[in-house]
Amino acid sequence: MTRQEMRIITILPLFTLVFSASLAEQREPIWTAQVTGRSDQVNSVSFSPDGTILASGADDWRVRLWDISSGQELEYFMRHMAPVTSVAFSPDGTQLASSSGIGRLKNGRRSTDQYDVLLWDIATGKELQRFMIPGAFSGRGISLAFSPDGSQLACGSEDGGIYLWDISSGQMLHTMPAFFWFASSVAFSPDGAQVVSGGWGGTIPSISFWDVATGEKVRSFTHTGGRQSYVYSMTFSPDWTQLASGSGNYFINSEFDDHSIRLWDVATGTELRRIIGHSGSVSSVDFSPDGNRLVSGSEDSTVRIWDVETGQESGHLNHGSSVSSIDLSSDGHYLASAGGNEIKLWDWDAVGTMVKEEFPSTESSLTYYPNPAAAFVTIEYSLLNAGHVQLSVHDLLGREVKTVINTIQEAGSHRFQITTDQLPSGMYLLQFISGEVHTAHPLIVHRYWTN
Repeated sequence: MTRQEMRIITILPLFTLVFSASLAEQREPIWTAQVTGRSDQVNSVSFSPDGTILASGADDWRVRLWDISSGQELEYFMRHMAPVTSVAFSPDGTQLASSSGIGRLKNGRRSTDQYDVLLWDIATGKELQRFMIPGAFSGRGISLAFSPDGSQLACGSEDGGIYLWDISSGQMLHTMPAFFWFASSVAFSPDGAQVVSGGWGGTIPSISFWDVATGEKVRSFTHTGGRQSYVYSMTFSPDWTQLASGSGNYFINSEFDDHSIRLWDVATGTELRRIIGHSGSVSSVDFSPDGNRLVSGSEDSTVRIWDVETGQESGHLNHGSSVSSIDLSSDGHYLASAGGNEIKLWDWDAVGTMVKEEFPSTESSLTYYPNPAAAFVTIEYSLLNAGHVQLSVHDLLGREVKTVINTIQEAGSHRFQITTDQLPSGMYLLQFISGEVHTAHPLIVHRYWTN
């Protein structure tokens, strides 16, 4: 930590907490664009294939185009009648797809029993197609993907279905009932022969492969992690040999909180690695163009960068609010993050080569949640090397009130829960000691807080 600034955060006169600010945290975006309006949450961002334009969709019903070099808004499209949930460029960059719920008036009352996906001409801003989703339950589209040749469009929806359309005719080719609850992510295989979907079925989350010609399911990867965990986001590596999935939780502060990233072998369906580090659902994942780095955005307000070979975090960026979407430009120069009412553009040439220095020898990315806690706290961390680990809870006078771990552990990821319902409400310190690493983390216990 000798090459880093030290931040001193005084909680009470009784003690001082010291945290190190990594090089990653100190990075500033190239520009920040704000969306203002009656409802300003930005839900999705997507780079044009040539990396000159960034598209965004927001709760104010608008699709916006941004100039990468200046950060200025070029134009906006407004034909949706509900929040825009997802945007995606066609492979040739001439068209843009956007999804949303559509409100229709029936006898003077608004109805939302149908949902739409719009196709736009980038050069003229004209609406080319309107694809309708017959949402009997809650069928708004929440994820979009073009086929590699740009002839088909897939949409994952909140009613659990995967919808496939022909771009030129607007005809719906297949409806694939992928999940009971929702299909949060979709992608095409490189040959365009299969559509891949991820989501939550109410029992076991999974990643499924569907035959484009027949609409039949070909195979599935079982995403273990609890009945309330689901596949929130998904992306293929550039060579299409690996698939990364980000985990989320349907219920907030669930006992089965899963904020992991999984790396899968596409050919075999084997889970290659589980990456721990986020303390919130992983809303978006993307590989770097060379496939060596993986970027993830989370509801914990951070964008994290991972080494694909080792699974170790190399740095993170602070977006400032819950991250809903990230995207890397295909030329490898820019990274975009969206969340709250802001879109931030980062210099990938700089942030993509960062090396994390908070925990150089033993500990990597210790996270714990919920905080405040009532009955339990879930703790996650990784050990770069095997060694002796001490984890304990202390009061503000430094007295140990609970020993959690005092043993030798193997290298790798560790996750467990400790009970806090016997501790009086108040502020505590969660102390971690292993090798040269000695850190203290604030923990709030509130007996009447709902986990």
